[in-house]
Amino acid sequence: MSPHASEPSPAARLLRLDGLPGLAAAIALASLMMVVAGTGLLEARWRDRAFGWLAQHAPVAARGEVVVVGLHPEDLDAFQVPIALMHRQIATFLQALVIARPRAAGLDFTLPERSFDALSPGLDQTLAQALVAVRAGPPVVLGIGVRADGQPEAMQPLLEAISRGLRRAYLVVNPDADGMIRGFDEALGSQGERLPTLGGEVARAAGAAPRNGLIHYAHGDPVPVIPWRQLIAWVQSGNQDALRAALGGKVVLLGNLLPFDDQLQTPVPLAADGRFTGTSHGVLIHAQQVRNLLDDTLVRELPWPIAWLTLALLGLIGWRRSGGLAAAGMLGLSLAVLAGSVLLLRQSWAVPAVAWALAPLIGVAVRTGQETWAAAQERNRLRQHFSGLVSPGVLREIIAGRLDPQAGGGRREIAVLFSDIRGFTTLSETMAPEQVVELLNRYFGLMVSVIHRHGGTLDKFIGDGIMAVFGSPATGDDDADRAWAAARDMLAALKDFNTQQARLGGPVLQIGIGLHAGPAVTGFVGSATRYEYSAVGDTVNTASRIESLTKEAGYPLLVSEAARSRLAHPEGLEDLGPMAVRGRAAMRMFGYQPPGE
Repeated sequence: MSPHASEPSPAARLLRLDGLPGLAAAIALASLMMVVAGTGLLEARWRDRAFGWLAQHAPVAARGEVVVVGLHPEDLDAFQVPIALMHRQIATFLQALVIARPRAAGLDFTLPERSFDALSPGLDQTLAQALVAVRAGPPVVLGIGVRADGQPEAMQPLLEAISRGLRRAYLVVNPDADGMIRGFDEALGSQGERLPTLGGEVARAAGAAPRNGLIHYAHGDPVPVIPWRQLIAWVQSGNQDALRAALGGKVVLLGNLLPFDDQLQTPVPLAADGRFTGTSHGVLIHAQQVRNLLDDTLVRELPWPIAWLTLALLGLIGWRRSGGLAAAGMLGLSLAVLAGSVLLLRQSWAVPAVAWALAPLIGVAVRTGQETWAAAQERNRLRQHFSGLVSPGVLREIIAGRLDPQAGGGRREIAVLFSDIRGFTTLSETMAPEQVVELLNRYFGLMVSVIHRHGGTLDKFIGDGIMAVFGSPATGDDDADRAWAAARDMLAALKDFNTQQARLGGPVLQIGIGLHAGPAVTGFVGSATRYEYSAVGDTVNTASRIESLTKEAGYPLLVSEAARSRLAHPEGLEDLGPMAVRGRAAMRMFGYQPPGE
């Protein structure tokens, strides 16, 4: 086991209480998405797109039939009167209602504010008689306009008096902040009081009990429209069968379908004319509201506790994994959430789809960030613990997780460098122990920096000797070349060291370096309670014995034939021929003398 095996890994700590702040942060961020205004607009626009897809590919069948009698430009041409003087046309519409007996009817028109009998005698009487007659017919809701100051528009006194027995409703809808009509809510008073709207009051007249909700724009096919002039033609020709077939038992609304007039933003087209520029006429919006109210398909918002618990669960699912594959999986989950929200919307349930879709992505992002931070902390901890105990190359491999103390050693080709201070035992006997330690520390610091600069691994200090390995733990094709370069630089560094020693009045040093290459076993060596990263084998022993030959050879650096054969640039090496090596057959050696020595 490693010296710190008892400490939990970053992943293990995250699964304990240490990781709960990250989970809480993920859920808090996802929850924030449910309440910020920007996400609310995204939610609304996502539902707009969903309604568009549903209306085209999977509409919900409408049970309650609603039909609109519309005023088109062709109707104006046929009537040859301005809208303010359409008393007779409105009267004929009311007469048609008495004949056809619809379930309920509503006028998305306001009755005149004043009399126009001076222009066309008999207008007021005609309309008044129709209003009296329709009181005995189906339920009819008259529209009340709203002035710019929020006050209701006035009605001509005669018509006001006659129509008191009829239902009345305000011709208003409630747009969202971006101008889109998405909801039905009659709390439109200045103090939040409920006011009867045309859609709500017509639904009440038809026997429904209105409630608040979002308009289900995928409920039913486009609203059927009958031209106003056609209705009048049936009345004038006495074609009661056509009237009953078109209006009987249905909910009927009369309204303006003139281009560029009474147009409001809707997410889907409500007319069947095939032209949709992002707006629909007000009467068609009222008709869609009535449909929803009759069939109870107004979209409900999911209760917030359920919405939040679902969001928290999705955040937890995302938080349980980290990394690229986890992010890809959570992206798939988010897409599935969005698809599921469309199906729920079809069933008249609105969910925070955008927040839900973001929750697993936020979860995996927070978890990845948390683990990255924890891993960075772990790397810093390892550096602090081991930076003075192992070489940088070994430390990098440990931090990267590529060195496992439990895995044992492995056989590989390496280059081994041994160096030793000549006559150091005799020298140390003439110095105080503190001076010896100070001298060795300065010398070792200089030599180790050279070894590390060339990518070598310091294996160990052996008294005043140094053993370094090139090719473990990280291996390469230039291991011998790096060892060769390090050995030469060590001799150059020693020259500078001795210059400083002479200036300080201290002893100068002479060293010998042996360099050999070949196979060895490298890895963690030792007991269960104390071990170190090292190289063992005949190559290591031979390098040590080669170093011991430097004094008798007269060269500070000896390189074996095996090491020289691997050098790309062996210039400067002198062939010394075979030399006797303790415990081995004679080996061919090459010597190196620094320039100028």
